[in-house]
Amino acid sequence: MKKKLYSFISIIFIIALLTHPIFFSNSIISGIRLCAFCVIPALLPMILLTNFMMKEDLCTVLSKTFHPILHRAFGVSEYGSFAVLSGFLCGFPVASKIIHHLYKCGSISKKEASFLAGFCNNCSFSFVANYVGIFCLKNVLSLPMLMFYVYLPPLLCGFLNHLIFSIRCQTNHNTLTPEIPSIEIIPDTFHTLVKVTFYIIGFTTLTEIFRVSHFPHFSKISGLIEITSGIHMLTISSISYRTIACVLLCSVFGGVSSMLQCFSFLKETDFKISYIKGKLEQVLILLLLIVCIH
Repeated sequence: MKKKLYSFISIIFIIALLTHPIFFSNSIISGIRLCAFCVIPALLPMILLTNFMMKEDLCTVLSKTFHPILHRAFGVSEYGSFAVLSGFLCGFPVASKIIHHLYKCGSISKKEASFLAGFCNNCSFSFVANYVGIFCLKNVLSLPMLMFYVYLPPLLCGFLNHLIFSIRCQTNHNTLTPEIPSIEIIPDTFHTLVKVTFYIIGFTTLTEIFRVSHFPHFSKISGLIEITSGIHMLTISSISYRTIACVLLCSVFGGVSSMLQCFSFLKETDFKISYIKGKLEQVLILLLLIVCIH
């Protein structure tokens, strides 16, 4: 059944590519530009840095300063603290990549990895401040308020889950197990960027297909498919209270494209389930914040 479905979808796409080559070429070019000018400049230095730190086992050197605070707030280990910091500073899908690597190396337990997957995968600080705040929202929402709405839901999600499930993780100082290869910094960085780029190009093309098909109210949900192009599509005409709420919702949820990027690193089913549950909880928290404040 699955094979027949995939065959049918493939045939549809082949026909579409043959009958609308200019449309698909322009959509792919749009996705490439998006990656070249927005995504890669933000992700490349972060991926290089985190790969270097994991290769040289420097994770706890950075997180040691913040570990006492993060351990009290979320019950995470020193290695887990590194994943938390990376998730809020580096953006999708760096945290998932780090969580998977630390788990495979035995530096964090499966329980901690699953817990981290539920709240550490977020938009990077630079993406929220520069792309969302300045480029898309034109500073209509102040930077402190933007950060408050985007980052408080995942922080509360992690804190409340820690309290409810009494999660308390200890640092495991084991070295890399022999069967798990060490990270090769440049090849691994290139592989990660290529994977992210293909997801963004594919989902940017998909959003363009829905847009030209005049899908009802598509602009309002486009960010839930691909966050970067979707948020721009949301704010391109006008910026109203409803538009800002939709942008915040997309920024917290991250979009299907970001979710699949994270899933490409989070191989275990438990981690994927934790990711989905965490994002739904964060969206609920955000909606409650918007209703209570406004």
